[in-house]
Amino acid sequence: MYMVKARHNGVTPCLTHKISGKGAFFKPHKDTPHSGSMFGSLVIVFPTKHEGGALILDIGGSEWTFDSATMVRTPVDPSAAYIAFYSDVEHEVTPVTSGYRVTLTYNLYFLHQ
Repeated sequence: MYMVKARHNGVTPCLTHKISGKGAFFKPHKDTPHSGSMFGSLVIVFPTKHEGGALILDIGGSEWTFDSATMVRTPVDPSAAYIAFYSDVEHEVTPVTSGYRVTLTYNLYFLHQ
């Protein structure tokens, strides 16, 4: 995992690069805000061949699944997939069963004027 920090208008966003291979997963959790102005996350999934690794969000007791393996799998025109969600949303990543799930995750912040 790599972290890159850059300053913009007094805010330090955080970028995490992750390559998840077979067996990688995240248990259900909520993101820990890195400051009082952090409000969410943006996850970009690159078009790498993988199975599993779905992101499951629990929004007020309703489950929603973001299946990136299916979304990026296209033989003609590979595309990245992305999702943004609030920091207080419980989420998990199911185990990657084959291939590599490659993501960039940005922490999202409010800019104070």
